[in-house]
Amino acid sequence: MDNCIFKPNDNFADEMYYCLIGTEDFIDEDGSPRVNNVSSSNIAAKCIQNKKTKVISQNNKPKFSYFIRSSPNSDLYNPINLLSPIKNKRQYNFIDNICKNEWSFIEVNKNTFDKYIKFLTTKNISWLKEAVRDLK
Repeated sequence: MDNCIFKPNDNFADEMYYCLIGTEDFIDEDGSPRVNNVSSSNIAAKCIQNKKTKVISQNNKPKFSYFIRSSPNSDLYNPINLLSPIKNKRQYNFIDNICKNEWSFIEVNKNTFDKYIKFLTTKNISWLKEAVRDLK
């Protein structure tokens, strides 16, 4: 293998799954809480590596797509349970209950994704509000 011309770059993972701090399997080098299991219910965000860019000068930099878990009405997922006797669950109409999935992942830009990861890392609700503002 030492004489091989092409050597794969092991610095980048194909898929990275993020969760709320305290429910993680490990903390990555950036200090973000991550999950190993793809089918975990704790996954709140994910980053998927796409094909490399077509620009020759940036050929060694992979392109990533960023996704955040959201409700059928595009409300970002808040994994922090509020300690309140009032149910904070929003009531959806009949069409939303029948025709839409309960939770799905929406694609966002890197800036919004970074704010959401900051929320997952710090549990500071203001980062979640900033990410929601970026979506609108």
